[in-house]
Amino acid sequence: MKLSRYVALALLALLFATNCYRAATQSLTHDEALTWGLYLAGPPARIFDFYDPNHHFLGTLLEKLTTSVFGFSELALRLPSLAAGALYFLAAYRLSLFLFGEGLLFLLTVAVLSAHPLVLDFLVAARGYGLALALFLWGLCELLRYLTEEDHGRQRLRLLAGSCGLSLAVWTNLTLLFPVLALALVFLLTAGRVRGEHEPAPAEQPKPGASRQKRDRRLMPSRAAERKPPGRLRWLVLPAVGWALLMILIMPLEKARADQLYVGVGSAAASLENLVRLSLAHNPGPLNLDWGPLVVWRRVVMWGAPVVVIAALARGWAALRRRRRGGAPAGRVEQMLLVASGTAAGSVLLLAGAHHGYGLPYPVDRTGLYFLPLATLCLAGVGVGVRVRLIGCAHAAVLMAFAVLWLLQWNLTHFQVWRYDADTKAVFRRIEADSGGRKPPIRVGASWMYLPALEYYRNRGEPARFAPIAPNPDGDFDYYVLEVRDRKLVAGRNLRVIYRGAVSAAILAVPTGR
Repeated sequence: MKLSRYVALALLALLFATNCYRAATQSLTHDEALTWGLYLAGPPARIFDFYDPNHHFLGTLLEKLTTSVFGFSELALRLPSLAAGALYFLAAYRLSLFLFGEGLLFLLTVAVLSAHPLVLDFLVAARGYGLALALFLWGLCELLRYLTEEDHGRQRLRLLAGSCGLSLAVWTNLTLLFPVLALALVFLLTAGRVRGEHEPAPAEQPKPGASRQKRDRRLMPSRAAERKPPGRLRWLVLPAVGWALLMILIMPLEKARADQLYVGVGSAAASLENLVRLSLAHNPGPLNLDWGPLVVWRRVVMWGAPVVVIAALARGWAALRRRRRGGAPAGRVEQMLLVASGTAAGSVLLLAGAHHGYGLPYPVDRTGLYFLPLATLCLAGVGVGVRVRLIGCAHAAVLMAFAVLWLLQWNLTHFQVWRYDADTKAVFRRIEADSGGRKPPIRVGASWMYLPALEYYRNRGEPARFAPIAPNPDGDFDYYVLEVRDRKLVAGRNLRVIYRGAVSAAILAVPTGR
């Protein structure tokens, strides 16, 4: 095994270890605590009876299982996401090794796929986005491996595993519906031609001087040749239909409304800008770097990303046409470029149709997470096979730059989407310590975004000591937890600040006369 594989495994092990550390230490966030309050703290039947956009069905089921066994700690809530992280890392490793073999390109692809700071956030947080992404990448990996698989039994397994992975990704999070549909459509339209199933197999010619009986035997097709490859309709589509019917039967989708899907933006350009910004300037990282000067590069990447996807699609399509004209078959990387770029482009078309037809917003951060590995695979593969040495060096340099940029933003303290909750756990611990001698019920008023997480910590501690957290801090309370827009209350109510969050900038204040 080459050094690149050892380095990749060491990197993934380190990433997984830090994910576990973050899961155990980081404060619970607004959306995680909302899931706890809506589904996990109540009876299991509520999971099947009540729909909310916060309800990521498969993730919620697994969180219910882990919290029933291990209690309501942050780590117990996040165990399904940690398992999703392990699955995602394994899929990234297998897919990179399958496409590029051992070497520098394999190592860089693993790093860029796995160390993306936004992806890492959702491989820790107790949400369904990370699990859905891991299942999606696993399904993509299995379908790509099917394209080069010759053994019929393994072909069936690849198709079935891909179908189950993609179906369960949608089960976990409905935002994966469009990329899964796009991937399935691209795969079904191109798989037969990529594998050369429409080309007649060349007949084996008998050797000169062979007896007539031997000649006839050689010209007769073998039993293995007579066997047809497993049908994609039977092993890919039908299992997916079964999963879809089961999902409709047991998930409370009939109670969902279109106006509940409000997370997003109004244009494709704003969606792309959001994903690029959260990639290139996710957080200052351990070196406390200022990413402000990267504003020019953010625009370069923003407009360069579609160019890379289009170039990948062109290379994949050219390889497909070359095979149809009797040329060399498409290689693994070219097959991947066709499928990955086609999935990305198809997803954009489906999103545009849903936006203009039904008013659904374009995705941002967590709802567009699937575009990140698709774009990474297109970037990693688009420069492979180019004979111009300068282009090859530039290709490797770009991948290395992204890998370094991701690692420089390594974060152990917060989730960027819920940065405001980074210190909520510490805030509540400070309230508990400061209120030791006070008589219950202790009254706490908080800015609205802190309410679910504070309620979670109140119920985990001594709930009888505290009144339910008030969602409006403009009142008479013993403690005030304030975000930036409510800081005017410090002067307006003559409050004294006793704690400031180092990451979130949250303020804990008490009445001055206390």
